[in-house]
Amino acid sequence: MVDFNISHDGDWVIAGYTTQGFIGVDIAKISCPANMTDIDYIKEFVYQLSIKEMDYLVNSSQQTLLDFYRIWTAKEAYVKAIGAGIAEFDLCSISVHLVQPAGNPRVYINGKESEFYFKSGTLDAEDYVYCIATSSEPNCAFSTTDLLDFIESSHRTAI
Repeated sequence: MVDFNISHDGDWVIAGYTTQGFIGVDIAKISCPANMTDIDYIKEFVYQLSIKEMDYLVNSSQQTLLDFYRIWTAKEAYVKAIGAGIAEFDLCSISVHLVQPAGNPRVYINGKESEFYFKSGTLDAEDYVYCIATSSEPNCAFSTTDLLDFIESSHRTAI
C-alpha cells in the first residue's frame, strides 16, 4: 500500500509518500494580517488551540508567529495523516508541544502522546513552516526542487 499527501501555500508545494502506514504533510507561509498584532491574530484561533498551546504562545514564546505556525502545521499534518478533515476534527484535542530550538514537535491527542512521528522545519529563509506526520518511523530524505524542473522530469519519465 502507498499512502501520499500534498499541501501547498504561496510558492511552495510539499508532497510526501510512504509504503508503511500513513502520512500527512502541511506547509504554511508565516504571515499575519497587517491590521493585527501577532497575538491578536493568534487569538482568532482560540477554538482550535489547546489551553497549553495558547498559554505558551501568549506568555512564553519568543517567536510567537513562527511557533503558532509550527503548531498549526503539526495539527494539519496529523489530521491529514489519519484521513480526517480539519473541519470535522476537534483541534483542541490535539496539543502540540514544541521542542526548542526548532526541534520536532511532540504531539498529544486527548492528553496521550501520539504514536505518530513528526518532522518540522522552515523553508525560504524561514518564511514558510512545514510539518510531516507519519504513522511509522520515518526512513526518509527531505529535498527541495524547482517545481517546473520536477514537472519536466516527471513528464519525460512518463513518456
